[in-house]
Amino acid sequence: MSESTWSALKRLLVEEYDAFRKQLSRQVQSEELASDALQDTFVRLARGGQISDELESPRGYLYQIALNFARTRSRTEQRRLDKTDAEALFDAIADEQPGPEEVVAWQLNLGLLERVLAEMPRRRREVFIAAWIEGVLHREIAARHNLSLRMVQLELKQALEEITERLAGAKIFDFVK
Repeated sequence: MSESTWSALKRLLVEEYDAFRKQLSRQVQSEELASDALQDTFVRLARGGQISDELESPRGYLYQIALNFARTRSRTEQRRLDKTDAEALFDAIADEQPGPEEVVAWQLNLGLLERVLAEMPRRRREVFIAAWIEGVLHREIAARHNLSLRMVQLELKQALEEITERLAGAKIFDFVK
């Protein structure tokens, strides 16, 4: 795309910023997220890159870029919230010191979990451990194992189903007292 076309897109974004923000705010249900996404869009335009010189709809092109940025930010924020919630839960659990019986029961049940994991197919076990124990992002797991993101999700689902079935009744983590 020529420099003048990039300039035209930047100019269109600036001129119709309020309309873009209003439309995007309705779509993503957040004015702050919409504003951040439009800022990201402007930065993207400033960097340039390769796209077709002839866009059917420059406005639609800009809106789609902004919407993609908004969705990415939303997913990232959701992951942060989930991680924060999980950390708070683990902190609350860590404050409660288990008694000797609970320690022995957990050790036995964790031994059972280790056996279940050992009996899983290697790839499924590695995907499960990476996602649930190591906290690796699904896309990184997919790249590591040369899998699609959907395949990673299926492996995790199957791993959880196997564990749930095999550990029915075992209290690996008893969150309710």
